[in-house]
Amino acid sequence: MLRRHGIAEDRSRRLAALIVAAEEGAVVVSRAQQSSAPIEAVAAEIHDLLVLALGNRPGAD
Repeated sequence: MLRRHGIAEDRSRRLAALIVAAEEGAVVVSRAQQSSAPIEAVAAEIHDLLVLALGNRPGAD
């Protein structure tokens, strides 16, 4: 999906790995804290990261 939106292949792979790792870590912390707050926080940060990444790609409007 990231490639289809103009993100370079290397960066797409790094971002995808970061997203998966962050969400998996958030699940572990959420279970330990018995709260969904860590998952929600990670999701918000990933959203902001992707907005920036998509806005900073070559040819972005």
